[in-house]
Amino acid sequence: TGSDMAVHPPGGVEDEDRRPEDASPTEAGGGIMNSGTPTGAAAFSGVPRRHTHSSSTAVSPRLRTRIFAADCLIMVPSLAIKQDKLHGDAVLAASHPGEWLALSAESLVDIGFKLASGDADGLRSRGIKLLSETLGALGASRDPLDQDELLMVQYQAQYVSALRSSLSKGAS
Repeated sequence: TGSDMAVHPPGGVEDEDRRPEDASPTEAGGGIMNSGTPTGAAAFSGVPRRHTHSSSTAVSPRLRTRIFAADCLIMVPSLAIKQDKLHGDAVLAASHPGEWLALSAESLVDIGFKLASGDADGLRSRGIKLLSETLGALGASRDPLDQDELLMVQYQAQYVSALRSSLSKGAS
C-alpha cells in the first residue's frame, strides 16, 4: 500500500506526532546540514525543497501543473458530448447506469468556481472558460428532478459569484 512506502524519521515517530520540544536544535527549524542535506521536518516531509528563481516570470511547477489540469478539464464537456449525446441530457442520463457529464455538473461548476475566484491569475480565466464550456454543453439540459427547470439554473449563484470575484481580482 501507499502508506508502506512512506518515509519515516529516525525513531519511527511521524513528523505530525512530534512535538517541537522533542526535536533537536538542528531539527527544530528543519535546517540544512553542512552537506546540503535537509534535516528535521524538511527531510521527512515528502515535499521536495523549492528552488527560488531570480526571474519574476518563472512559473512554479505546481502552477504549471494546475494550469495544465484546468486546460484538460476545459476540454471535457465538448469531448464528452461529441462521444455520446447522452452526456448532455440529464433526464436521459439519470435513467441510464454509468457516469454522465450531465450528472457531474455540480463538480464541474465547483471546480470552475474555485479556479475563477482563486488568487492565481493564470487560473482565473481558465475557471471562467470551464464554467462557460459547462454551460454551453449543459445549458439546454432539463433538471431530472424538476423537468420544468433547466439543470444549470441551480448553479446561477456560483456563476454570478465567480464572475464578480474574477473581475474584481482582475481589475486590481
